[in-house]
Amino acid sequence: MNFESNRISDIPQNLFHKNVHKNLYDIRLSHNRLLMVKAGTFHGLMRLQSLILAGNLITEIETEGFKQLPRLSTLSLSSNKIGYINSRAFKNLENLQKLELQFNQLRELSIHVFDNCSIHWENSMTLNISHNNIRVLSSYIYGN
Repeated sequence: MNFESNRISDIPQNLFHKNVHKNLYDIRLSHNRLLMVKAGTFHGLMRLQSLILAGNLITEIETEGFKQLPRLSTLSLSSNKIGYINSRAFKNLENLQKLELQFNQLRELSIHVFDNCSIHWENSMTLNISHNNIRVLSSYIYGN
C-alpha cells in the first residue's frame, strides 16, 4: 500500500485490520502530515516487512506503537519531528534489521524502547540516530 505524498494527518486505529490485510507486506506513508504513531495502529500485521513513515510531522511514538509485527525488518521514521519515544515503543520487533530515526528532534534515548527487538542473532539491527539533539543515552525506563 503506497499512500506517499498526500495530506494524511491521522490513521484510524482500525484502518489496517489483521484479518483483512493479512498478506500486506509493505506500507508507505512518507511525506504526509502524520502527527503521532498511536498504540495499535499497525497491530497484528503478521506479514508486514517494511513500514515507511519518513518525512511526516510525527512528534511522538506511543508505547507499543508497533505491536505484533513479527516480520517487520525495516522501519523508517526519518525526517520527522520526533522528540520523544515512549518506553517499549518498539516492543517485540524480533526481526527488525533497519531502524531509521535520523533527522528528528530526539533529546534522550533509552534502551528500553527496544524491548525484545532483533532477538535473533543472525538478524543484527542497524540504528541510525544521526542528526538529532540527543544529550542523554540511558538504560532506565521512562514514559510508562
